Amino acid sequence: MLLLQSAVISDEKAAEFRRNVYNPIALSHVVEYVLYALGGLCIVLAVVLALVSVSKKKLFEMRIQVRKNVLYDGSFCVVQCCHCC
Repeated sequence: MLLLQSAVISDEKAAEFRRNVYNPIALSHVVEYVLYALGGLCIVLAVVLALVSVSKKKLFEMRIQVRKNVLYDGSFCVVQCCHCC
């Protein structure tokens, strides 16, 4: 046995249904893309911080090496002065 069921609703009730159902769905899509953007920003920030950290470490090691050369070798001088170079 086949039952044909149908209903007619007013435009006001249809608009209320759309507000109650489609607006939260649209909002969840917006939140989804905002979270994607924040995740991408965090990844980019982590890479930049890692590169800065590595470059600072290398710069610090180079400064230590230059100081060692000036102190122990005497033949390498960064600043022109009267007693070396």
